[in-house]
Amino acid sequence: EAQNAPFFIGKLEGRELLVCFLMIVGCGDSRSRRKNVASELRRLADDFRANPADLTKLEAIIDVLDHGKYSFDRSYACGELQRLGAIAKPAVPALVRALDCGDLYVEREAPRALGSMGEEARDAVPALIANLRKSKSDASWFSADALGDIGLPALVAIPELEVAAASDDEFMAKSASRALARLKEVDRSRSHKP
Repeated sequence: EAQNAPFFIGKLEGRELLVCFLMIVGCGDSRSRRKNVASELRRLADDFRANPADLTKLEAIIDVLDHGKYSFDRSYACGELQRLGAIAKPAVPALVRALDCGDLYVEREAPRALGSMGEEARDAVPALIANLRKSKSDASWFSADALGDIGLPALVAIPELEVAAASDDEFMAKSASRALARLKEVDRSRSHKP
């Protein structure tokens, strides 16, 4: 891991550089520990998918997202929630909190998990709209994509997405344009229904 660091560290500044460095050196976070956590979170998600009526497995994943000691753990929890999609709807409040948790990796993964839930993530729309205003961050780009994935409940985001699509930030403009196209298609489909 550390031998690859110079390639991308030179492109980071400030807090992002510090966070990246701490992730690379591990701060006591060993590769084997991460592998075990990943396996456990995957098992919890698979068990929940097999029996969605038993919320204890989902609650355990949410607990890692809310209280995990390491960034990897919290980010991986977001990834498992993303993989679960709409059946992970009870995780929406935790994912909304994660949008502004101060951990760059988690803040980037939370919108992706919310987007995977489609309309079930409707309660996250105001927070995702607010996230669009973050300057040049992965979290804002993924928030735009998530709004497009949420669909009908996110139609209220069209004005903000139009502003974002005109951004001088190339990544934001592309993400917002994709989301706008999806939302405008949803709106057209809704308008043509009898």
